[in-house]
Amino acid sequence: MEINVNDMSYYVDMDVWICEYRQPDRNKKPIRKVPPTKVNVRPSSEAKKTIYYSNYFFKPYAKSGKLASTEIKPYDNTGFRSFTGNPVYIFDNEQECIDKWNALIDEEINYWSKRKNTILAEINETINVFSEEKR
Repeated sequence: MEINVNDMSYYVDMDVWICEYRQPDRNKKPIRKVPPTKVNVRPSSEAKKTIYYSNYFFKPYAKSGKLASTEIKPYDNTGFRSFTGNPVYIFDNEQECIDKWNALIDEEINYWSKRKNTILAEINETINVFSEEKR
């Protein structure tokens, strides 16, 4: 089940799954790329850096099974003053998180497939124009 970012106070010290892929400007690298990751919800008072707009943050698990030192903030860096930015997607189970991740990646694949087809059509049209110019 997807968990609302505003309900996270109930999940402190519990494990959840998060994912995010956000690339508003497709000519640049993604703002945020978090593949499906099992994390522990921690209170913001334990964070090394300031956590804005939230009372919690996420700590992923290392390969050893212990909590890693990495801190994942719940909101991306698009926030400004009273606007919090965009939160990660939060789930209570792995499969739903993987399904959401796949849907986000499918959106990107569809966008680039359409763009490729459009560009190829333009190139073919240009080639045809030049071919007609031949004498």
